Amino acid sequence: MWLIGGGAKSKIFGTDVCDITGLKVKVPKTNEITLVVVRSMLLSASIYKNHEQACISPEIKAEYKPDPKTACILSEKIRTFCKISGQPGNMSELSEMSFI
Repeated sequence: MWLIGGGAKSKIFGTDVCDITGLKVKVPKTNEITLVVVRSMLLSASIYKNHEQACISPEIKAEYKPDPKTACILSEKIRTFCKISGQPGNMSELSEMSFI
């Protein structure tokens, strides 16, 4: 999973996302918007032969791997939050959650 935007600047947020989802989380080294624009321009200028060639993964600034102990603690906190707030309680529904 790639973490981009403001959350990508925070190691704590990156590790929390990683532990909650159980997935490896990667943070790109370059600004993702700049990278998309530059690759699109290079594709238009025929520097890249095709879209697949232009979509090479960016360099990685940071990578986080799940920690089962932390994941257990965080999942219990999420379940408690869900009970209190009336939000969905299983992980497949958490992507639909609104904290606002």
